[in-house]
Amino acid sequence: MPYNLRLTWKGVAIHGADVDSVSATHGCIGVPLEFARKLFANVRKGDKVLVTRNWQPGIYG
Repeated sequence: MPYNLRLTWKGVAIHGADVDSVSATHGCIGVPLEFARKLFANVRKGDKVLVTRNWQPGIYG
């Protein structure tokens, strides 16, 4: 998986993937490749991760 960022030791991760309404990952969070590349370049071990649906900047900052 390109730009794999592990979230758990049991295999859940954020990684680059084809994102459409048909494809699915097996517990991971697949994001568009360009976003995965930027995320991978900017995060460090120990950074906090917030996984949410329908991002709301006024609430999450």
